[in-house]
Amino acid sequence: MNILKDIQTVTIFIINLQKKIKDVYKVKEIYGFPLNFSYSTLNQIWDEVRLTDVHLIADEESELSLCVYVNAYPSKIFSVWIFFGILKKF
Repeated sequence: MNILKDIQTVTIFIINLQKKIKDVYKVKEIYGFPLNFSYSTLNQIWDEVRLTDVHLIADEESELSLCVYVNAYPSKIFSVWIFFGILKKF
């Protein structure tokens, strides 16, 4: 039962955070998601990002938030994390 309680607590926290963001930034809708790829080429990563159609969500009144994190592993392996956030304003 503790796991269910933790899930409920996190869910309530996320809902409250979204409400606060909407109030502060005067936004109507919030979209966001992370992507994770093994690094090969920039073109391949860009193609994967375009396949999400995230560019179709945004309009002139929207704000785009982008964060990229690369984690290096042995043998020249890189994990690329891309985090998107879109705030659609009123």
